[in-house]
Amino acid sequence: MREAFLVFLSLTVIALFNAGLVWEEHKISQQYINFELTQILDLNENQLEKIRSIQAAYEVELSKVATEGIGSTSESIDLLVRERNRQIMEVLNEQQKRILHSYCTDLVSAAKMFE
Repeated sequence: MREAFLVFLSLTVIALFNAGLVWEEHKISQQYINFELTQILDLNENQLEKIRSIQAAYEVELSKVATEGIGSTSESIDLLVRERNRQIMEVLNEQQKRILHSYCTDLVSAAKMFE
């Protein structure tokens, strides 16, 4: 019984470690995409600060949805994402919007190549 518990405990630690690695890889790739977009869109400090503020508010609301679990969580998250994206688009000028649209279209095309 003791050996079984040690094996279970060891597997649990390994699983948590692997989950942490996956999360860290996701976080790094997201930071790279954010950095890349900042460079491509040539955002100024004012725009960066507004976008950070919008993202922070989004994360607060997202955590509320996750903890409260009121209604359909996926619908609530979809609404939050749409609202966040709408607010971010208001921060960008017309040229930046065109560049972002082109960038996202290229990403979707590339993703379809690997399906």
